[in-house]
Amino acid sequence: MFVLLNNWIGILPLGGFGFIEGHSFIPLFRSGTADINGTLPLALLSVIGANLFGIITIGIWKTINKYVNLKALGSIFTKVRKDPAILMTAPILFAVGLLELVGEFAKIASLSFRLFGNVFAGEVLLASMGAIIAYVLPTPFLLLEVLVGVIQAFIFAILTLVYYTISSMDHEEEEEEKFDKVMEAELNEAH
Repeated sequence: MFVLLNNWIGILPLGGFGFIEGHSFIPLFRSGTADINGTLPLALLSVIGANLFGIITIGIWKTINKYVNLKALGSIFTKVRKDPAILMTAPILFAVGLLELVGEFAKIASLSFRLFGNVFAGEVLLASMGAIIAYVLPTPFLLLEVLVGVIQAFIFAILTLVYYTISSMDHEEEEEEKFDKVMEAELNEAH
């Protein structure tokens, strides 16, 4: 609801009130999501909150191992006799964990820039259309911006929900069971 209301603030006619400083107009009333300084903290809160939720639900050790997979590197020493292929797979799993860490920063950039870009572009479009023909032309664009505001708030909420869901899931046990079954089947075929 917060994102939705911030998206719609830019549609209000109060955005035309402001003051001129130098050669630029500074509005007194502007949408918080039409500024990167408004969307970046929202994205940071969303991603940090999802990671904290993951720590609460699956534990701090499993959450850390998603990003810095020390367990994969440690498994080299314990499983190398039973499975020499672990020498190849463990470093790959460690690298995948580091890619997951890069993905967390990509989530922040994705959430913040998507919301900022769409809302800011809508405000620029409304200002441009209002400058061409003041009363008739901007009306369909105002209705479009109402819809865009709803869609962008929905996308932000759904992506946040997805991030919370992903952070609360532990795929490690599932992957280990599949890996053990595959290795057992290969050993049986070799004998």
